[in-house]
Amino acid sequence: MYKLKDASPESRNAATQQLRALSGGMPSLLTLDVGANVASSAHNYDVGLIATLQTALACSHIAAIDSEQ
Repeated sequence: MYKLKDASPESRNAATQQLRALSGGMPSLLTLDVGANVASSAHNYDVGLIATLQTALACSHIAAIDSEQ
């Protein structure tokens, strides 16, 4: 789940499209579900992502990349 700095519908749509583009680009990514928040509340997340990875090692690799940013 992600909170965007710019939570406009255009930004949510762009972020959703960019995350969906990951599908097919990572061999260890088996499934990918991405959705944008449709309710307007400051407490909600803007984009959600659920991924199924082939191995736990693939998950730790992604976590390492995320922590570097």
